[in-house]
This record gives sequence, structure tokens and C-alpha cells, in this order.
Amino acid sequence: MKMKAVAILSTPKSKICTSLPIMNRSILITVALATLAASSAASEKVTYDDHVLPILREKCLTCHNPDKKEGDLDLGNYTNLMQGGGSGEVVEPGDSSGSYLYKLITHEDDPVMPLESPKIPDEMIATIGKWIDGGALENQGSTVPKMAKPKFDFGGVDGTSGRPEVLPLPGRLSLEPITRTSATTALPALATSPWAPLAAVAGQKQVLLFNTETFDVLGTLPFPEGVAQVLRFSRNGSLLLAGGGRGGASGRVVVWDIKTGDRVIELGDELETVLAADISGDQTLIALGGPQRVVRVYSTETGKKKYELRKHTDWIYSIEFSPDDVLLATGDRNGGLFVWEAWTGREYLTLKAHSQGVTGISWRADSNVVASCSEDGSVRLWEMENGNQVKNWGGHDGGVASIEFCRDSRLLTCGRDRVTKLWQQDGNQVRAFEAFSDLALRVSYCDETNRVITGDWHGEIRVFNGEDGTRVGELTSNPPTLAERLAAANTDLREKTAAHQPLETTAKAAEAAASQAQSELTSAQQVAAESKQSNDEALAAQVTAKTTAEGISQVLAAVTKVVTELEPSLPALQESAAKAQESVSKAPGDQQLADLAAQLKKIAAERTQQLEENRKKVALKTPELEQAQQQLVVADKAASDTTTALQSANQRVEELIPLVPPAMEMATVARRAADTAAAAVAVAQADVDRWTSEIVFSQQLNELLAARAVAKEVLQTRLMAHAELAATATAAQEASAQATTQLGAAQTSAVELNEKLASATTAVGSAKEAVTQANLVRDTVAKGVTTLESALVTLDEAVAKTKEAVDKSGGDEQLAEAAAQLTVLLGTKHTELEERRADVVVKKAVIADAVGQVTAAEQAVVDATVALEVGKSLVTELAAATQSAEGEASTAQQAVDAAAQVVVEAQRQVARAENELAIARGLKERDALAQNGP
Repeated sequence: MKMKAVAILSTPKSKICTSLPIMNRSILITVALATLAASSAASEKVTYDDHVLPILREKCLTCHNPDKKEGDLDLGNYTNLMQGGGSGEVVEPGDSSGSYLYKLITHEDDPVMPLESPKIPDEMIATIGKWIDGGALENQGSTVPKMAKPKFDFGGVDGTSGRPEVLPLPGRLSLEPITRTSATTALPALATSPWAPLAAVAGQKQVLLFNTETFDVLGTLPFPEGVAQVLRFSRNGSLLLAGGGRGGASGRVVVWDIKTGDRVIELGDELETVLAADISGDQTLIALGGPQRVVRVYSTETGKKKYELRKHTDWIYSIEFSPDDVLLATGDRNGGLFVWEAWTGREYLTLKAHSQGVTGISWRADSNVVASCSEDGSVRLWEMENGNQVKNWGGHDGGVASIEFCRDSRLLTCGRDRVTKLWQQDGNQVRAFEAFSDLALRVSYCDETNRVITGDWHGEIRVFNGEDGTRVGELTSNPPTLAERLAAANTDLREKTAAHQPLETTAKAAEAAASQAQSELTSAQQVAAESKQSNDEALAAQVTAKTTAEGISQVLAAVTKVVTELEPSLPALQESAAKAQESVSKAPGDQQLADLAAQLKKIAAERTQQLEENRKKVALKTPELEQAQQQLVVADKAASDTTTALQSANQRVEELIPLVPPAMEMATVARRAADTAAAAVAVAQADVDRWTSEIVFSQQLNELLAARAVAKEVLQTRLMAHAELAATATAAQEASAQATTQLGAAQTSAVELNEKLASATTAVGSAKEAVTQANLVRDTVAKGVTTLESALVTLDEAVAKTKEAVDKSGGDEQLAEAAAQLTVLLGTKHTELEERRADVVVKKAVIADAVGQVTAAEQAVVDATVALEVGKSLVTELAAATQSAEGEASTAQQAVDAAAQVVVEAQRQVARAENELAIARGLKERDALAQNGP
């Protein structure tokens, strides 16, 4: 209807007169309003049932129907269409440019559709595009499905560049097992990182990450798809691929980011579990295979299948890309071993030798040699130039189960003989490791720690030193839950605490006894030291007192002696001096006598003075001697007492010295035992704290993951709402533009209709003039016919008379010739008369036609007048509709702008959630400003 209305409004002037008579005002208005309705309907839902299926039924269902599924694709049913076909999903809701179906019908991709035919009409392509962009709805009751997850950036990776600058280790991940079973089962898959001390172990609905140095669990990665049958680290170690599922039910490949533990891609929708898979070194391709006997290779960029390999005749057991990403090797249960060009899927080599299933494939680092192992028990090396077998040896009796090239180009294998073996490339065995009790199933070499990790049918996983073959640890695919770990840690803590308490009591008692003994010894030594000091002081004082007494006694003896000696001689001396003086007086001139008398007097005086002085000294020294003697008695007693005390103190010290070392030794032994027990308690407490922390962290992580999921859901909802509003705004803008165009067309048409009315009015006058002229011409011609008819009557008579005269003249030649000429003239005139009569008929027809032209012109005037009125009315209505459409477009755009702001806020919430997760996982530190902010 929309196209019809536009066609009418744009009809050329020359045809409007013939089209307008069959139209009336109500019809034109109906057409115009239908056009506007079609414009506004652009904002309504485009659905499969209402819009797409009719197109597919007309153009596609001949080849893509339930009975004839070309390319395994049925387009006649919504569910089947959304499932896709042999090339995977063909519709990506919300993204027509990324949808395979859209690319095929637009001829942007091969094979173009329809096959060997031109593209379907543009309007049909546009409808399908709008349907996909609108969410690929089934019917009017459908809601827009969830938008596709943001794609992980896999590009720009060089898997051959060697050791990365930062080791690809996980941040803090949840250690809570997804499942916990009563017993372990056969180890389904095992892998080690090429550049980090990291191992991945498959369990029930989970993949576990272990540190190959400490054997600690580093994280649990959920695999709800079932059991992972294959694990592969990417060549740079940043990604971990798991392929598996449920036997006979479903198969899938999942890839995790090692650092965050987040899933970055999910591929494949197999009807059976995936048994083999690998990711290319540049992380652009993923290959998978299993019981369906088909190798499917997907692009990680689009998530779409690139190609399939259908040459295998049995289950696909093994798949691996070459390190340089040039080739892809695949092996099956029937012994089939093929090498393909990785990017094209073209067959490169067929390697024939294995008589039973190819259980493992491993490439040497230079990509020039690939190793294969088989249930036939052999290990084979193949060169890639011509596909020749360069080495072959028997690896394990009963069959080889797993093989891996080490970084140094040695080979590691295990098999049904329960033994794991390390080989040189020439087939010489380097070492065999301790045998399992059952079949050895999986093996991997951790090049970072030189450790061999291998597991068996019972699920036992052993770790060996690759250098000497000693067993250094074990891993498990069925670890306890955090609650079980915490309960065990609490039990261990209680036991360790109970064991520690008596030891601590004993240690404290022994330390108290040792301290007491040491204290007593110290006190005794202190007393001995003090006694020694007192004794030394007393002896010194004794010596001093004795020396003092002796000194005083000697002085007293000396002065006493002087006194004793002077006292008896002094009277005589004094008498002698007096006598001499008397003699001098008697002999005054005797100078000699006078001198001698003076000498004697002087001596007597000196002796008298000396005697008095010494008597004083005796008087002074006698009490001093008594005091010194008393002090000496005291000093002697003190010396005697302190000597006795010193001897007693020394004896006590001697008694205590041998008691201290045993007490100290006993205390040391007891403390060592208590400290060892305390250390065990601390370790047990650390375990309790660790598992308590891990439980809290697991809960926190789950809350953060849930918050992120909610934030992403909100963002997705808002993005969809924004997309819907944007589509509505676009449709409204298109409707507004279309209404404007239609208004312009209607205005132009009104001008043209006005011109047509004027032209029609002019045509009426011209037509009437033509009738008048035609009547004049007809009258002139009719008059000529009448005149000729009258002349022919006379001429007929003249011919008859002339012929009669000829007959009567007997054949007069001159009369005969005249009669012949008259006869010819008569025939000519009769012919002319008929022509004139025919011309009269023609002129009557011209008059009738001219009269008809007058009638038509008069009707054209009437029709043009009606059309002009309708056109004017339509212009008025379209002007109002245009104004309304412009208002709707403006309102819709405002809604889009508001929705965009809401989307931005939702994006911020997602970013916050991602930031909190990164902080919780230890991948970044909380910014102080953000921490203190609002």
C-alpha cells in the first residue's frame, strides 16, 4: 500500500487523467493514511511468524525445509532456524552484520543464497535485517532475548614467542569444590602450564588448578557441562581449554582466563561428549572432536565454525595444533592419523602405521616432528616434510594411553602396563617411574618444576621428580569441601591444642624449676660475691688496723724510749749546765768555759724541750694505741666472721652449680617439646584461619560474581532497551522523513493537479472548436457530393445519347471516340462521387470523435476539479501527520538520549563489579582515593 500511494503521488501528468476517473476522495485518503500507518508500523515488532517466514517460504524453503535440509538447515521452523545447520548458528540476535544468514542473502559470504540466483529483493533483505537487529523474535508475544556476551579479545597473541614477561598464574580463586564424591574415579584429563608451576586436573563437573611446587589447590573452575575429557593450556599459558560433556547427550568446549578464572568463550554444541580439543598458538582457532567422527574447527573471534573434517571413520581420540599454527594433527579410534592445513582444513598428510586407536598426539617445539601413540603399544615419530616415520618403538605392553613432548624434546608416556616412562627421541628409555596399581591413563611434564605428573584408573595422581624419579607428592581430582577442610582443621587444632597444653604445663614447670635453681645459684653467687667483697674489705680493714696499731705502737715506743732515756739524764744535764754556768760566773774571762757552759745550757734546754715533747706524744699516742688496738680486735673479728661467711657462701655455690644444668636442660627439652606442639597448634590454627578465610572469600566471591552478573544483566537489559528505543527513534525519524517526503510529493501533486485542471479547461474549448470545424468540413464535402450527383445524372444521359448517335451513324469513329471519352469521364466521376460519399462518412466520424473529445474534456475538468480538492485535503492531512511524526521522532530521540545515560551508569556498575572482583582476586590494589571516597 505504501508503494502504491507513492506511485500515485508521483504519476506523470500525461497519465493522471486516465487514473483519476477511477479514484475518489475517500480512496485517496485511505491510501495516504495507509501509507502513514505503514511508516509508523516500522517501530512495531518484526517477527519470524509475521514477516520473515513469508519471505523464506517464497525464496528459501524449497531447499531448506524439514524434508530437505540442505546444509542441515531447516528454515521452515523457528526453533530449527535458531539452532542453525552444519555450519553452526546462522542468526545472532541483535547483530545482523554478524549473522551468517544475513551475510549469505546479502552475498557478503559464500555460498551466496539463493544458489545460482540473484539476490532476493532489497526490501526483503531489509526486513530480515530488521528482524535480526530487533532480537530475532518468533512472534508478537516474544520478548527480546539476551544479547550475546561481549567477545574476549583473543587476537595479537604469539604462541611461539617463548617465556612471557609475567608468569601466567591465577589470582585468588575460590577453592570450594563444585562436587564432592565418596570415591575418586579414573582420571579423565590432565595438563600443565608451559610457563608456570601450574597443573590442571579434571574432576566431576570441575577443573582444579594446583601449584606444582607446593601441591596446593589454587582454584576450582566450574564445568557444569559434565566431565572434561581433555585439558589444554594455550601456548602462552594464559588460557585453559576444557573439552567434555555427557556421554551420549552433549559436548562442549570451554576456555577460561587463567588470571581471573572467568570463562571467555564457549564453543560447540555436540550431541556426544568432546574427547579431543586444542586451541591454536595465536588463539584464533579451536578444534574439537569426539564420537561423532567429525573434527570441527571454530573461529574464536566470531565463535562460528570455519570448517569440518569428515575423513575419520571412528571416534576422534586426539587433536593438536602445531606450535607454529601451520598444521593440525588428528587421530581416531581406528588408527587413522591425519595432518591438515590448520587455516584451510585441506588435507596435508595421511600417516599410516598404527593398527589400533591413536590415543595421543604431541608436537615437538619446532613443529617439524609430531609424535603419536596408540593402543597397539607403539610410539611413533613423524617428520612433516614428506610424512615419513623417523622412529618407532614399543612403549608400553597392552597399549600407550598418553604422550607429551617435554620442553627439552624428551618424551613422556604412560600406558596399560601401569608405568610412566621418560624417553629420548631415539627411543632409549631415560627412566621408568613407580608403577600404579592399575592402568596409567594421563601424563604431563611440568617444565617449570621438572616434575612428572601422572594419574591412573583409580584416580590416583602422583607427582615425581623428573631428575631422579622419586615420588614427591600427590594431587587429587576430588578434594574435600571447604567445610570439610575447616572441620578437619578444627579437629586437628583441638587435638594439637590438647597435646600442647600438658607439654606447655610441663615446660613451664621445668622452666620455673630451672629458673628457681638458676635464681638460687645466682643468689648464692651474689651472696658469695658479697661475702667475698665483705671478707676482702674486712681483711683489708684488719691489715689497716693492724698496720695502724703497729705504727702507733712503734711511735709510742720510740717516744717512750726518748722519755725513758731523757728522764734519768736530764737532771744531771741540767745540774751540769748550772754548774758550768756557775763556773763561768766564777771565771768570767774564760771564753772556752763560757762557750762550753752555753753549749751545756743549750743542750739541757733542748733535751728538756725534747723530753716535754715526747711526754706529750706519749700522752697523745697512748689513747690512740688503745683505740687502734680496739679497732684491730674488731677488724680481726670481722675478718674471722666474713671468712667464715665466705666459706659458707662458696660451699652453697658449689652445691648449687651442679643442680642448674640438668634443670636448664630439662627446661630446654620441655620447652622444645612445648614449642613444637605450639608450632603445630599455630599451623593448625593457621589452617583453621585459612579455611575460614577461604569460606568467607568463597562467599564473598560468589556475592561479587552474583553482583557482576546482576550488573551485566541490568546493563544488558538497558542496552536492549536502548537498542529498542534507538530502533524506535530510527523508525520514527524514517517515518518523519517519509512523511515529509510524502507531504512534498502531495504538495507537488496538488500543483500539478491545478495545472491539469487549467489544461483540461483549455482542452474543452479546443475540443468544441474542433467540432465546429469538423461540421464545416462535413457540410462542404456533403455539398460537393450533391452537386456531383446532379451532374452525373446529366452526364449519364449524355453518354446514353452519344452511344445512340454512334449507333445511328453507322459507326462514326469520331462519335465513337467521343462516346468512349464520355464513358471514361462518367466512370471517373462515379468513382469521385463514391470517394466524396466516403469522405462524408469520415467527416461524420470526425465530428462524432470531436464531440466525444468535448465530453471527455468536460469530464476531465470535473475529475481534475475533484482531484485538486482531494490533493489539497491530502496536503492538509499530511502536513498534520508530518508535524506529528516530527514530534514523535523528537520524543523518541529524547528517550534514546535518556536511555544512553542509563546505559552509561549500568556500564559504570559493571566496571565497579569487575574492579571489586579484581581486588578480591588480588589482581589489583584498592585505590586509596576510591577507598576513602563516597
